[in-house]
Amino acid sequence: MAPLVCTMPGDLWSLEELPHSTRRPEKHLLKFVRPPVPADYVRFIPYAWRVKCLSNDLTAQFSRAKQIRTHPEVLSTLESFRPSVHLLPHIKELSLTLTKYTVGPVRVLLSPKLEKLSYSIQPTRDKATKTAIKQDTMQLFQKLGRVCPNLTQLTLDCSMRSKELRHELANTLSNLPYLILFVLKKPSVDIPILRALSLLSNLRVMVIDYIIGDEEWAGLPLRVLSFETLGMLNLNTDSMDAAYNLLHSINSPILQAVGLEVSSPASRSLVEKVFTEFATRHQDLRYLKLVLPCAEADPPQEILTPDTLRPLLKVKELITVDLHGCPIALDDRFVLRCADAWPKITGLRLGVRHGLGEPCSTVSLSALVPFVHKCPSLRLLGLPLDPAPVALAREMRNIPPSLCGGHSQHQLETLQVGQVAITDVPMVAGFLSGLFPGLLCIDPACSEDELESDEEEEDGETRMLNADRWEAVMDEIPDFAAVRRQERAWGQAQGKRFLKRDKTCGPFGLTPQALRMVEQREQQR
Repeated sequence: MAPLVCTMPGDLWSLEELPHSTRRPEKHLLKFVRPPVPADYVRFIPYAWRVKCLSNDLTAQFSRAKQIRTHPEVLSTLESFRPSVHLLPHIKELSLTLTKYTVGPVRVLLSPKLEKLSYSIQPTRDKATKTAIKQDTMQLFQKLGRVCPNLTQLTLDCSMRSKELRHELANTLSNLPYLILFVLKKPSVDIPILRALSLLSNLRVMVIDYIIGDEEWAGLPLRVLSFETLGMLNLNTDSMDAAYNLLHSINSPILQAVGLEVSSPASRSLVEKVFTEFATRHQDLRYLKLVLPCAEADPPQEILTPDTLRPLLKVKELITVDLHGCPIALDDRFVLRCADAWPKITGLRLGVRHGLGEPCSTVSLSALVPFVHKCPSLRLLGLPLDPAPVALAREMRNIPPSLCGGHSQHQLETLQVGQVAITDVPMVAGFLSGLFPGLLCIDPACSEDELESDEEEEDGETRMLNADRWEAVMDEIPDFAAVRRQERAWGQAQGKRFLKRDKTCGPFGLTPQALRMVEQREQQR
């Protein structure tokens, strides 16, 4: 508001220099030195009518105007004496950040044409400031539901621990029929707020940081929350029961994206119930993300098994599947079923996370081969490979490199492998270059900070060595991929004897005779 206020006569306002502070980037304080009169608004009104977007976000890049802090009494004065019903009648987008220095009646900035509102409160320990901010927020909600019926996006980054605030927010939401996006970044949401959101006929996106009131969920009748138009849900909670009840209440046929982050351990049976809910009622789901506590949590998270994940295989339209945080016991057979079930997948991550190995996994390198043929759009693949070096060597002997070079998947850019020890860098690099010649990054799920902070020195050195070897593999893949391109060019030139494709070709584009010849040569080696 500082530039607008500065359009008024110079004898009405003044700029006071503020003490320097690293926490407070403003350099000047804008204040009124006398009460305004109607003549002071001669220049203010034309400029105010032009304003369509206003922000006082303190994290933005500071211009000269943003280095000026407006005194709270300025807004109070403008509210008590303003030239029209709405101070900014054509405002469409409003972003407000309240601090202990900027408390004031921000409700004066609302107008009937407002479409997007972002409201954030920075925490403070001062009780008087907390009371003032709570009162201003209550008045903001009251005016929002009364004056802004065309609001489509509402983002709140403020604590809703007060029952009065939650009650007022529920009443406000019921008066916003055109709301499309609702984001609440801090706790907490209760049943009345969810009930008000479920009745909105245009709500498409709902992002909730935390749900409270598990005891209320127990007595909540099923299907009382319909959410008939919801397309995307992002939820953070400490109870998988609350997440399941909310998912079970959603009756939207267009739900396509779900993100769940649960801070407390969940049983395998409950996780399976959530996946079954997707398979039976939301088969058009495109994006799924589930984050559960790690095995080191107290109490520990149960290890998920293929039986737990099996219901997800019925959701054929999945494009992104991200299940990480907790350990998952995978094997080659289940990974093959994933490749068969999700041909449109672009991102798949199962159980891989930074800093922790997956001792329960038995996924071998051969499990990567099906993705070459069945998932042509795959760009990110994260699988916890078998951590035993012997298993890797055995798989490399059982899979002839010549066969792996027959077909390639050029879209994959990132491969996450977990804590896997390798000994033969050129062999692994040659194998991966045949499958994924476009690979740009191999992530061994071990960051530099975790390596430096490792409590056991021997374990830290082992992880560092594994990370260096995987980095060496990544360095050699482009060279091996170039050699394979030359091999394919030579094969196409020579091609009609051994690489000719016909109706009897095998899975790698070779005729049965050529396939047997290649296998015999590999056995002789």
